Amino acid sequence: MPSYCSAYKCSNNSDQGYALVRYPRDETLKRKWIAAVGRGKNWSPSSSQKLCEVNSYV
Repeated sequence: MPSYCSAYKCSNNSDQGYALVRYPRDETLKRKWIAAVGRGKNWSPSSSQKLCEVNSYV
């Protein structure tokens, strides 16, 4: 089963060969990533949601 990127309007997934990463555990860094994802200020990722290598903010 493929993993999908949780960034707004991104359809990249692991079946297409994209690497997906989990959101950081560090709360300060995690908040920065959430703000950059573009899903709105009230959105927060579940523990299973990931970002693709194109949209990860490492």
